[in-house]
Amino acid sequence: MRALDFQTLDEPRILRSLRTQWIGRSLRIVDECGSTNDVAGKLAGEDAVRGLVVIAETQTAGRGRNGREWCSPRGGVWLSILVRPHEHLSSISVLPLVGALGIAASLSENWKVKARVRWPNDVMINKRKVAGVLVESKSKGNQLTYAVIGLGVNANCNTSKIESISNTATSLFTILGERVNREDLICAILLHIENFYESLSLSADRDILQTLRSLDCSHGNHVKVKLTDREVEGTFDDYSSLGEVRIMTADGFESIRTEAVVSVDYQSN
Repeated sequence: MRALDFQTLDEPRILRSLRTQWIGRSLRIVDECGSTNDVAGKLAGEDAVRGLVVIAETQTAGRGRNGREWCSPRGGVWLSILVRPHEHLSSISVLPLVGALGIAASLSENWKVKARVRWPNDVMINKRKVAGVLVESKSKGNQLTYAVIGLGVNANCNTSKIESISNTATSLFTILGERVNREDLICAILLHIENFYESLSLSADRDILQTLRSLDCSHGNHVKVKLTDREVEGTFDDYSSLGEVRIMTADGFESIRTEAVVSVDYQSN
């Protein structure tokens, strides 16, 4: 296994290599920040263009769902994408899966690793988390103003050396045995996410669902799902849509809207 190094990201190279139409065409890279979601949200309030991408070499206050701490050492990919609402985006609850799919598809196609999506927002390799997605938004009245898709990918990190995640996480460096080119990784992920997002605009949910099922690792797992008003326990069965899943409970099938989910605890994976 080659040694890690922490070469800083090359912004001009990313811009030269991007094949997206709008995501990442406005790009800001910072050495350190609390959270790229916070930076992107602040810039959104200052009329930043849709598709703005904020990348940090390290985050001091990275977070996952429900405010959980997200360890963000140098060598990873920590970024946020600013999106503005469009008429075909019925709910932002589909965006975590769009982000997770973009990551999993990129890793599977470009690096030939068996990356899989775990509902509602994780990317797994060999039953360990390699990436996660956090979507945050702001509304004015009943009108969605913007959403920020935050991505954290353990790229060139040695997760075995990080005590808080050593038993549950992995990294591309660990899987591949060598350092991955982060500029290439970022460009691949952004292109896949843009393609999936644009498919939402074309109402091609069925095609996205087909890809999701092919990359899913949730099926058959026992889950405890905490909702805003109750808890559901059973076996993950399938996606009814991008925003709804079906759980087999002791009393039969139960449909769960992703937007109502507080947390998901996988009992086996």
